[in-house]
Amino acid sequence: MEFEGASESQTFCMVLTMVTMESDDSLKTWVSDKLMSLLGYSQPTVVQFMIGLSKQASSPAHLVGKLVEFGISSMDTHAFAEEIYSRVPRRSSGINVILRKEKERQVKRRTSPNEVSDSESEEERLKDQREKEELEQHMRERDAAGTRK
Repeated sequence: MEFEGASESQTFCMVLTMVTMESDDSLKTWVSDKLMSLLGYSQPTVVQFMIGLSKQASSPAHLVGKLVEFGISSMDTHAFAEEIYSRVPRRSSGINVILRKEKERQVKRRTSPNEVSDSESEEERLKDQREKEELEQHMRERDAAGTRK
C-alpha cells in the first residue's frame, strides 16, 4: 500500500491507524452483538460504556463486579467479562506502544538527525566497552579460582 508523498514512517503510522480503526469497529460490533444476547438490547452509548469499563478494569473479575453493580448479572456475565477484557486493548498494548515509539523516533529525527545518531553511537560504544571490561574481569576471576583449587 502506497501513500503518495508520504515517507516510510508516515505510511507505517497511517497503516497502523487504519488497522486500529478497523479493529475498533469490529470490537464495537462484537460488543453490540454480545449485549443483544446478554441484555436483549444494544445502543452505541452502552457499547462505548462497556468498552470504557473494560479498559478501566484491572482484571476480568473486577469487570464482573462492575457489571453486577450495574445490574448486569446472568449466567453469561462472567464469560462476557472475560472475553471483552481480553479483546479490549490496554493502554500500553500492541499498536498503541508501536505508534508511540514511532512518533518518538520521528520527533528525534526532526530535531537533529546527526546529533541523535552520534549520541546513540557513543552510547553503544560505551556499553560495548563496559561489557568487554566485565567479561575480562569475570575471566580473570574464573582463572584465579581455577588456580586456587
